[in-house]
Amino acid sequence: MLIHNFVGTFYVRLEAKLEARFDTWLDATSYAKIRNKKFTTLDTILEPRLNTMMEACLEARMKCKVGSKVEARLGCKI
Repeated sequence: MLIHNFVGTFYVRLEAKLEARFDTWLDATSYAKIRNKKFTTLDTILEPRLNTMMEACLEARMKCKVGSKVEARLGCKI
């Protein structure tokens, strides 16, 4: 549950920073890789698991083209 909450928070920050939907899967993964370099120590420990979950969330969002943050979170449940 802690990991899920952490990923949810990260995902909202990621979406807010971009202020728009991802146009392609490549854009999403490229941005995620850049963002991963700014993680704290705790984030670095969780990075392998977080990357997997975040990519699953981004892929789900790309497939369903969800518009609202609430729907995006529901589509991204791990």
